[in-house]
Formats: sequence, structure tokens, C-alpha cells
Amino acid sequence: MKPARLRVLKLSDVWVWTAEAENLVVLGKELVSRGHEVIVGCTAGTPLAERAAAAGLEVVAVPGLRSVSPFAFAKAVSAVRRLIRERVPDVVHTYRSPVHVIASPSSRPASSSSLTITCRPPFASMSTIE
Repeated sequence: MKPARLRVLKLSDVWVWTAEAENLVVLGKELVSRGHEVIVGCTAGTPLAERAAAAGLEVVAVPGLRSVSPFAFAKAVSAVRRLIRERVPDVVHTYRSPVHVIASPSSRPASSSSLTITCRPPFASMSTIE
């Protein structure tokens, strides 16, 4: 039996090229090679955005990911909520705790299926919203 195709939204707020960004792109490319759909949500114009696009991954700009301003936070939550509603991912994978905080209130399933939100260590957590 062929495994189900997943739609994965990977969110990161890195603004320079880091091991986190490298991991996101390498894992994203591998997922695509296995038949899954990967959407990278990040700040426009960053090395992550540029290298992910160059690697053939779909990149969507998410404003407000890097700011501590409450207004920017609200803007980021709104952008992620809209992205989840429009693209209906099966998995939202965040790479750092601040982005996990943005994704969590944004993530209400757009369908009857559940949505899994994961965060990489060191602040690893996992929550499923049904």
C-alpha cells in the first residue's frame, strides 16, 4: 500500500543561514522527493527564503515572524492562520519556540481531519488539534 501524500508547512524565523535553515531545506527536498508537498513559511528576502526557492521548494512570505512587537505578532498569527486555512496542511513543523507560539493559536483545522504541530528541540513540544 502506498503511503499517503502529506502537505507539510515548515515555519522558521531565521534571518541568517544556520544549521536550522540547512536542516529545513534538506528535509524539505527529501520530503518532496518522496512525493510530499512542502511549503516553507519564512521572512521574505532571507537566505532561507532564497535557498529554499533555489532548491525548488515553495516559499511563502510570512510577515512579523522576527519581531517582538505585539502588532507584528498579531500580523504573523493572522498570516499563518490564513496560510493554514488556504493550504490545509497535514503537518505544521516549526523550528523554534517563538514560531511555535505563533503557529499554535493559528492552527485550527480547516477540515475534519486533525492537524499536528511540531517544534524541534531544544523546546520540543507536540500538540494535536482536532
